[in-house]
Amino acid sequence: MDQASEAQLISNLMKGDRASLGELLGQYQHRLFNIVLRMVGNRDDAVDVMGQVMANIVQGISCYRGPASLSTWMIRVAMNAAISHRQKQPVRHTISLDGLEVTSQVDMPSSFREQLTSEWEPAPDPSVQQRELLSLLQIAISRLAEEFQPVLVLRDIDGMDYEQIAQVLAVSIGVVKSRLFRARLALRREMLQLRCLCKQAAGPETVA
Repeated sequence: MDQASEAQLISNLMKGDRASLGELLGQYQHRLFNIVLRMVGNRDDAVDVMGQVMANIVQGISCYRGPASLSTWMIRVAMNAAISHRQKQPVRHTISLDGLEVTSQVDMPSSFREQLTSEWEPAPDPSVQQRELLSLLQIAISRLAEEFQPVLVLRDIDGMDYEQIAQVLAVSIGVVKSRLFRARLALRREMLQLRCLCKQAAGPETVA
């Protein structure tokens, strides 16, 4: 949605046109769901969190005054709800790889955004290796520290620029860049660890 269309919808909403709110939510719910899903790591939990996100947006939209764009404000609402949900979950010290048979060829993708596509409407018939890679990446992201996970999701999956991320997280652009650098290193370490665990679970290779 371009800025002019968004501004018109906001103007209509402030004048009491509730239909504009439905249109705004319809425009952004796909994007918000994908962000929440990557944060909480579970589709059922993401659906529950999205219910709270939508309620929070409906309740708070009348207070929106900028200066951030409406989409940035909505993402902040979604991110806060996802972080709150994550904080309420028990700390996981183990990794569950049940049902995951990862081949030795799995490696870090060049673009997280291309690999971690939205599961709101899953791609038709993805390959086994693609599903395995996505599963590994989601596990790795879920294991990142709380200060790293949001910035990685917003930048490398959602594609937000540094200024927008700074507005969502209420930090400086310098902090965003620093956290993103460390988050990418941390994700790579998690992926390497998961690959080692998968190889161990598969057992030694047999030679014909």
